[in-house]
Amino acid sequence: MLLTNAINKVVKRTAQQQQRVAFSQLSITEVGPGLPELSPGTLGPSAAATVEQLSNGVKIASSDNGGHVSSIGIFVEAGSKYENGSNAGAAHLLSHMAFKCTNQRSDLRLFRDMENAGIVSSAASGRDAIMYRVDCLRESTDLAMDIAAETVTDGKFPGWECAAVKNSSLSYELEGIESNAQALLSEMLHSAAFGGETTPLGRSQFTGRHQFGALNRDVLTQYVANNFSPHRIVVAGSNVSPSTLKNFAENAFNGLSQGPAPSVDATYTGGKNLVRATGDLTHVAVAFNSGGYGNSDLYAQMVLQNILGGGASMSQDGVAGSQSRLACNVLNENVFASYAFSSTYRDAGIFGLYGACVGGSQDSTLSALMKEMESVASKACDGPELVRAKTQLKAIVASNLDSRNGSLEDMGTQAMMYGGVKSSAEIFAAIDNVTGAQVKNAAAALSKSTPSIAALGDISGI
Repeated sequence: MLLTNAINKVVKRTAQQQQRVAFSQLSITEVGPGLPELSPGTLGPSAAATVEQLSNGVKIASSDNGGHVSSIGIFVEAGSKYENGSNAGAAHLLSHMAFKCTNQRSDLRLFRDMENAGIVSSAASGRDAIMYRVDCLRESTDLAMDIAAETVTDGKFPGWECAAVKNSSLSYELEGIESNAQALLSEMLHSAAFGGETTPLGRSQFTGRHQFGALNRDVLTQYVANNFSPHRIVVAGSNVSPSTLKNFAENAFNGLSQGPAPSVDATYTGGKNLVRATGDLTHVAVAFNSGGYGNSDLYAQMVLQNILGGGASMSQDGVAGSQSRLACNVLNENVFASYAFSSTYRDAGIFGLYGACVGGSQDSTLSALMKEMESVASKACDGPELVRAKTQLKAIVASNLDSRNGSLEDMGTQAMMYGGVKSSAEIFAAIDNVTGAQVKNAAAALSKSTPSIAALGDISGI
């Protein structure tokens, strides 16, 4: 198991080091208090995004603001939750095999074609989807899209390349994950929340070293054949005309299987996952059933996250989120860092609270975290606290949409999960419409679910 070999390496890190490590699954980044009101009028690509489902099943989301750099993302709903016991880790490995070689281009030719045209490529995987991305000058858009399509539909996965990727870039990434207590705790928490490490959302989204031997060309090829279908693909383009994107998507994916996405049991169960280890700090988290992207409380939960403390740098020597509930009521001489987090998927999600504390304080830290959730659930927040949380949230949204990386991912995710893309103005309006009573009700609904608890370090008394 990924966690087992990493535990003792993690806990030997100092308190000062640990309190600055980001939680890998956070969707909300740090924002300081006192931010000005924001106007959505000048925000970027998502404000003009259009979405269309083509006759072959592919959805396209496009915007064109006249910029010199085009970005194209191919989102395939084939993340780790669609794996099973025989191919666990395939989605993560596929993202590392992206843009290596195809049946049409060798690895050397692919590298030269991209380098000569100034094309930058990347790929990433999660529990819901795998994203393939290319960025290029406008005049290289056609070539960039062709290369991206080849990678998605016609990857070669030779044995020597699989071995090289597993032994180099994948192993290097795993070393970073294994030294990140919050990343490990996130995986532990998902296992506790969704029924164990063999369930769709309970299994790790990363390829563990124990899975290397079972993952080969045949497994990857079969995973693509089983899970890459046009109905599970969204193509998002920034600074690409809708007609260009449509012509590309109409032709690029017709050779894929037309099968629908299989149903997966992503049921929230709640539970505990405790790992004893030695070290200076104990890391604890408690989470609740928050529902998926279609959850009617989603915006209220986002505001709640900022009221409680949605910033990974909220620690004793930092000022971000200094007026939040967790900063005011949980941080003390024994609790070095604390923040609220959320992980949302198509059909399920978790909302939780994290704390890093000295050994022996884990039970009181968990109690303090639970108390803050109960406090919001018992009384509607209002006035400056609510305004501040909304302003912080809008600042986060604006920052995300104003970046090329963030706006493209936002377009692709919204198109995949909702079949459309909300403009920044619509998102801002939804945030502004959240009331204190709605936040209170959202916190109460979360608190009614069976809690999921994960702890790494001193677990006595939990």
